[in-house]
Amino acid sequence: MLKSVFVNMKNLIIIFICIGYVSCIKCEPPIRDVCAESRTTLTTVQDWNGKIVYNNQVGKWAILVPITGTIDGFRNCIVCGNLPAQYQQIGKQVIFSGNLSDNNGFPKPTIGGEEVYYVNISEIR
Repeated sequence: MLKSVFVNMKNLIIIFICIGYVSCIKCEPPIRDVCAESRTTLTTVQDWNGKIVYNNQVGKWAILVPITGTIDGFRNCIVCGNLPAQYQQIGKQVIFSGNLSDNNGFPKPTIGGEEVYYVNISEIR
């Protein structure tokens, strides 16, 4: 009788460990294909200087462009289309031109001073 109680407790402990493990697994929502959504072109930019980053929130490369005349303002320009492989380096300085589109509220800026846009690049160097 005592042996069966220990066996049942052992099984119960294993079940609780499995439940605890499964409940700790973080479920990531699928990444939206934000570039497939309809967007309004706001302006065409010419020879903007920026730095390459990877935006994990949307799963795309982006270019951070400082806003002149501000202390901490920057434009987070998420690249729609393929960023050429030679530019897919975090921190790489680039000069680019292209069409800037609104972000329709996604993703939201993560810090003050950030503006989020989408860009279809016509030239990059």
